[in-house]
Amino acid sequence: MQKINTSGRSMVEMLGVLAIVGVLSVGGYEMISKAMEQHQEGQLIGQTMSLINQARKIVCEYESEYRNDAAYLYTSQAIPAGLTYNSSKKQLSGAADSVFELDYEKGSDDYGLLIIKASNIPENGCLKMVATFWGNNENSKLQTIKVNGNDLSKKNISSSLKVCKDSGNQVELYYLGCFDNEEE
Repeated sequence: MQKINTSGRSMVEMLGVLAIVGVLSVGGYEMISKAMEQHQEGQLIGQTMSLINQARKIVCEYESEYRNDAAYLYTSQAIPAGLTYNSSKKQLSGAADSVFELDYEKGSDDYGLLIIKASNIPENGCLKMVATFWGNNENSKLQTIKVNGNDLSKKNISSSLKVCKDSGNQVELYYLGCFDNEEE
């Protein structure tokens, strides 16, 4: 009579181990996806803040000759890190496939409006941008925010956040350009 080796694992035990590994993998994937999304949102906010600061600095220095596009930032070598310039579209590309355009409207008084248009913004990025930039201090010179064409009010921010859709949002930030007496 032959002796049968029973020291190995059964098929049922192996399937149980594979099921446990599968469940843990799905949970890990979700955590990694959420962490990557939060990282991209943070990059988007950081890039937008850097862009605002650089654009306002250039506008203050060269207001009389400032042209209404990102090309001026490019030729001034003032494009913030992480943004790339597309010369054919005169746009900047950033985190989470976002696209930035710049505009400057010279006012009849001492200052104009610097407009930063961010397009292709995901919903959470849109919400975070609105909350971050409205939450900044009063010295930021932010005048208004438009999301998908809707002018948001600081007083009614909670109900105005409903304008952010799932994807493809456009956020416009309107900042005072440069006062004649503004100090650097």
